[in-house]
Amino acid sequence: MKNSTLAVNEILIKSFQFIFTNLASRLKDGFLLVILITISFNILNALMANALATNFTILLFIFFSMLLMSSIGISVHKEILSNYKQSFFSEFLSLKNIKYFINIFLITLVAIFPLLLHFLLKISNKIEILGLNISYLFILWIFTCILSLKFIFILPKIALDYDFKYSFSELNTVGAKLFVIFFIITIFFFIPSVIILSLQIALLNSYSQIYVFVKPIFDFISFYISYLNYLVVFAAISFAYKKTKN
Repeated sequence: MKNSTLAVNEILIKSFQFIFTNLASRLKDGFLLVILITISFNILNALMANALATNFTILLFIFFSMLLMSSIGISVHKEILSNYKQSFFSEFLSLKNIKYFINIFLITLVAIFPLLLHFLLKISNKIEILGLNISYLFILWIFTCILSLKFIFILPKIALDYDFKYSFSELNTVGAKLFVIFFIITIFFFIPSVIILSLQIALLNSYSQIYVFVKPIFDFISFYISYLNYLVVFAAISFAYKKTKN
């Protein structure tokens, strides 16, 4: 696997083309999924507003959302790598999806470990670790993100039922390039998300009496943006995996 075989611009172009060359179909595919997330989110908000939501309820919503995200990932990998298109709900309650979810969680845990450590130290009123200010953990976070992305090709392997090992043999050589790719994708979708959030705040401040009725619409749009974001991210993983394996 050669690092030079992966071009950042090539993966970005293919990943965005994956959704924008057939945007109407992508929006249709995700409609039911986004509706379910929007309804669940607003039910959770209503429960929290009335002090009826428990920590278990919140965790259940997060788990439900993560499982849906994992099922999106599996479907995208299969469509790009096996030319087989399936419903996002096909693997929702499968053991494969649970396995995929667990590995996303583990990879994410590696990536955000410095941030978690920073949070724990801060609430303990500790501002230094090994003689260094805990702010330096944000620099370490970049390196742990790159390290976690070196294991990211475990995900398409799970989707395709390929064997893998939890070892350094799974490390790819394109973690830094994947970090750049994911950063650009995040910025691209961050901009419309901020616009939607700004509109919500402006509406809340000026028309608070109708905000409660239009909030679900804003939530629906926000979750659609997140859905498209996930499509591009999983497409980027798929194209990068395919490129480095050829």
